[in-house]
Amino acid sequence: MKQKKERPQFFALYKDFNNGKIEKYDVLNVIFNDIFTERGTFNTRSFHYFDEKWNVLPVRTKEQLEKFIKQELRYYFWGKCEWEFVAIDWPHRDTIDESRPVKIDVFEQLEPNISVITDLVWNYIEPKLQKLIKKENERTLH
Repeated sequence: MKQKKERPQFFALYKDFNNGKIEKYDVLNVIFNDIFTERGTFNTRSFHYFDEKWNVLPVRTKEQLEKFIKQELRYYFWGKCEWEFVAIDWPHRDTIDESRPVKIDVFEQLEPNISVITDLVWNYIEPKLQKLIKKENERTLH
């Protein structure tokens, strides 16, 4: 019996404004929700990327997957205040300016790790993707 692959995770820090605490958030949930339907099949409506001319292209290679992941992470996490918080030095100084506040946002945590995230996602979806490609090729031959 085939053992089911465990879905990978990749966490980023964010501030939960409901309880005021810094929490970990699995950003791969966003990616996998766009790749797969609830039944676990590929979501052909959302599993695509845009090229330089804004053409919609299906994701079939690792390089295309990386473009897809960048676009999705930008869409969900880039420049949105609910995914940003400010941290200051501890112990803090007399004024906020002296405490050197730093804005931390989820996308800035993810951007240097896009290739790592792509590898995690690719290793998880690649066997299923190969089956999909094979099925598509059989359809075009008939």
